Amino acid sequence: MENETGTLQNLVYVAENQYVNSGYINDYLREKCNNLFTIAFCKKDLKSSKLPYVILSYYRNGKLYKERKVTSILFIVFSSVRILHPFVYLMNFFVILCQVIKYRILIKEKISFFSTGAMFSVSGLVLRLFRIVGRTVFYVVDYKGRETSGSVLTKKFSVWIGLCASFCLRFCDVTAVINDKISKKMNISKKVSVIPLGTSMTDEPLNRRRKNANVRICYCGVIENKLFGLELIPRLLEKRKDLYFDIIGSGNGLEKLKKQISSERVIFYGFISESERNSVLLCGDIGWAINTSFTAQFSDPSKIKDYLSFKLPVLANTSQAVAPTLQKYGVGEVIDKITVNNILSAVDKIIMNQNEYRKGIRKYNCDFEYHKLLDRLFYQ
Repeated sequence: MENETGTLQNLVYVAENQYVNSGYINDYLREKCNNLFTIAFCKKDLKSSKLPYVILSYYRNGKLYKERKVTSILFIVFSSVRILHPFVYLMNFFVILCQVIKYRILIKEKISFFSTGAMFSVSGLVLRLFRIVGRTVFYVVDYKGRETSGSVLTKKFSVWIGLCASFCLRFCDVTAVINDKISKKMNISKKVSVIPLGTSMTDEPLNRRRKNANVRICYCGVIENKLFGLELIPRLLEKRKDLYFDIIGSGNGLEKLKKQISSERVIFYGFISESERNSVLLCGDIGWAINTSFTAQFSDPSKIKDYLSFKLPVLANTSQAVAPTLQKYGVGEVIDKITVNNILSAVDKIIMNQNEYRKGIRKYNCDFEYHKLLDRLFYQ
């Protein structure tokens, strides 16, 4: 998988588009790989909410050599009709199969397979069976657990994905999860590495808050139909007049949230480029990471790593898997009972003691720097 100088040689990386650079994975691979092929599946365009598509990218020695978007009528039909959603994964399998064979023919060298999704990793194991790829690496960055709500089809399909994830964790050559709660929940007998998502050591921003400035809270991520805490924003704005929100991202809950909030103190950016997102985070004071969903107990949200990379203290809650680590390093406030008063009290505490929180953030970013963590995954 790597050459004598320690550089990854030829690798196919498959992920959902919103998770491609979680924990700076794509940045790392671009630095390390001689030939990197990424296959990124996007269920729909988060900016225009139109068609699902696949982004195919080829990086040569860290530089983007070629990139294109593809879609098909079958993707559109299967994505549009809920009962046909399982067939999307079948389509994904054939896309992966065709593209990996194409890449293998193109470079005429051994190629490795890396994925952060269970269904994608099944494709990698099939390709390995036919010796089209060599080493297979599976890194669980987004575990949703078993669905307890929704249709019978949704529940059955979540069980199927869980079984696929367990299968891949047992049989892929290199495996890792973002926290030990996932491996315990899935009852994996094989020893699986625990590697949390990493942060980036960005320079200390020069435009941090001045005395008596407004307080800007940033949210970056998918906005679900169940808002999971974001529905409190109107009441927070009502109680504190110097509070402003920058909301980056899209999702099926965006329009619902916009209807609830009619204030000039909230800016909805939608889906924006990474450089635009970074500019917004540089001007923020606090990162909103509160999440009351069931999946929060297994997650290591990439949004938290983004906030900390830009020296933003975070607002989180105790039900999240990452909460004990945040408390240990003192990088923000972890709230037990999510109420308007508790959130405002946490905001006050962060604003009054920002220098103390930044000391904790610097220590956290040093210990969780993404090169250190991902070296453990790819050089084990």
